Amino acid sequence: MLALRAGRVRACRPQGAAEARLYAFGSSSCELFDYIFGTSSRYRSHWASGWSARGFLKAENRNYVLACLKGASSDDIIFLQYGNVDVQFNAAHRMRQNVK
Repeated sequence: MLALRAGRVRACRPQGAAEARLYAFGSSSCELFDYIFGTSSRYRSHWASGWSARGFLKAENRNYVLACLKGASSDDIIFLQYGNVDVQFNAAHRMRQNVK
């Protein structure tokens, strides 16, 4: 949970809850998290530039993500912020096909 106090955003944790870590996988689309949480020891940023959603099917990519998540708990937050390649290239191709 986030709280806004005196113009600053800070994390609030329900009483008794574990301190969740935030894992972010992505490229520049995920960079916003670096600016917000970059100084937190609970933030883990991992580069996944140019990956497509289908790229997660590759054992190399999947194993990279799983290795980075070793030791993660069920309380942790994980963002898989990639797949922009699919949107940027596939959408334009499909739109061109539908234009008559």
